[in-house]
Amino acid sequence: MLTRMTAPVRRRMVWLLAGNMGLLLLILACLLPGDTVPGAVSRLGTVLVDTPRNIAPEMLAAIGLTAIIWTGAIDLSIGSVMAVGGAVFAMGYSHGAPPLVCFGGCLLAAGGLVAGNGLLARWLGIPALIVTLAGLAAYRGLALVLVNVGVPGFDGNLTVPEEIFRVPGRDWAVWFLLFAVGGAVWCELFGRLPRLWLAHGSSPAACRLHGLDLSRLAVSAFLFGGFYLGLGATLYVSNQQTIDPARMALGFELSVIAAVVLGGTNIFGGEGSFLGTLLGVLFLYLARQALIYAFDDPHARQAVEGALILGVIGFDCVLHRAAHRMEELK
Repeated sequence: MLTRMTAPVRRRMVWLLAGNMGLLLLILACLLPGDTVPGAVSRLGTVLVDTPRNIAPEMLAAIGLTAIIWTGAIDLSIGSVMAVGGAVFAMGYSHGAPPLVCFGGCLLAAGGLVAGNGLLARWLGIPALIVTLAGLAAYRGLALVLVNVGVPGFDGNLTVPEEIFRVPGRDWAVWFLLFAVGGAVWCELFGRLPRLWLAHGSSPAACRLHGLDLSRLAVSAFLFGGFYLGLGATLYVSNQQTIDPARMALGFELSVIAAVVLGGTNIFGGEGSFLGTLLGVLFLYLARQALIYAFDDPHARQAVEGALILGVIGFDCVLHRAAHRMEELK
């Protein structure tokens, strides 16, 4: 896998590995005041144990979005798509549907909308950016219409007290994450489609010369992304005790896009790695945990998080430009 990555992607992964280790040490340093070293290490262990479950929805969505961005497209509607998945889940629950039906409805609704974005962009012949930007508002509105019409007596949110409806997001999230990440990495190592997606984003003209159907490639990436986002939506929704489509997953797409780009994927396509995306999601999560211990003000945490992302990516871009100039001199 490393030999297939470009030098900037490999360098970004090295920075992220070092950054994740540094963040773990920073969290430990924040835990030490007022506690013994064994106590602080134990609390850090609790943070690490909870990490896979907490990052699972974002990780799965980020893997799906990575494949889409590789082709030079993007999906800005994924937060609203998750709200639609939550609305379908709420409709099934309110009408007495069994848990598996609620989970399946959420997965199919969220995944189907993402796949539909790819098909719509192909049929209309307009960029996916435009289609999904429209979907950002339209799908959130659709989610609210669904709960208002399909959930009897809906008053803004729906509480789901039964524990069985939270099993996937709370108890099985780690297993879903392991199998999904393992499948994505295996696909990148041995599959043909990931290489074609990268080729699509890197040089569409060359792909056409080789007789490849670019629109089909783009749709296949959206299908892959829809499956992973559907899984992420199911874990996210089933981990919520209260379903509120108006506020569900607000800003989710921004965090996912930041993690994907931070992991080394070129926002314009043609470059990246699923493993880099994994490290990017983990970096953002650990950064948030460190900021929780370091700052009491949530606005300060948000500002520092943004500055941190900009600093890491900016520094890597400076190195990238320097390396490009050296290649030109040769």
